[in-house]
Amino acid sequence: EETALVCRLITAGARVAFVHGVRVGHPVVPTRGTPPAKLRSYARGYTATALRAACRARSAAPLAHLGLTAAAAVAGVLRAPHAATLRRAYAARLAGIADALLGPRLGRTP
Repeated sequence: EETALVCRLITAGARVAFVHGVRVGHPVVPTRGTPPAKLRSYARGYTATALRAACRARSAAPLAHLGLTAAAAVAGVLRAPHAATLRRAYAARLAGIADALLGPRLGRTP
């Protein structure tokens, strides 16, 4: 996971600079056309990574991004009342975030 790599570098004291021409990562998984189970799985992994990164780096930045991701999914569910497929996709993303946040407390593994 490229997010975990960047967070480990920051935690280790490395300097990380934005360079416009260098890309770390992969394209964002599109909401349209991606099966809900895959969206849920990606959201679960992303949430777990964001939580680890926030703890290790002692920074709220990963949590802020996670909050924006969750808010965008809520907005997507609310914005698509007549588009059942799209609404299910956004709901799956929210479910993945909830899995990772609530899983350990409920005895499930994220």
